[in-house]
Amino acid sequence: MSDNKIDVSVLRKMRTNIPGRWTTDAYYDEDTNGYCTLGHIALALGEETGEFDYVREEAMPYAQFIQEIVQEQYPEFKRADELLNIPYWNDAPGRTEDEVVAVMDKAIAKAEEIV
Repeated sequence: MSDNKIDVSVLRKMRTNIPGRWTTDAYYDEDTNGYCTLGHIALALGEETGEFDYVREEAMPYAQFIQEIVQEQYPEFKRADELLNIPYWNDAPGRTEDEVVAVMDKAIAKAEEIV
């Protein structure tokens, strides 16, 4: 992945939107108005439905970048293949919003180092 495709402002927007609006087991939960981690990528990029599009060119670098942070912090979610493991991590039993926010904080810090 090319790190220069990461706009720190998108990560910051995700970080701001997550508290109180994060969910598991769905991209979007109507009852809580919450989005999963991938849904928050879509929202931060302007997709109002929060539906993550694996084909959307600008979304994948963010998903891959966040996946790298997840794999550093949670090695049990490291995969040898190219498939995104963020949904498995996001939806893991016991996952908390605080853990998701902490990953976003690390992603922001890493992106700021690259710039």
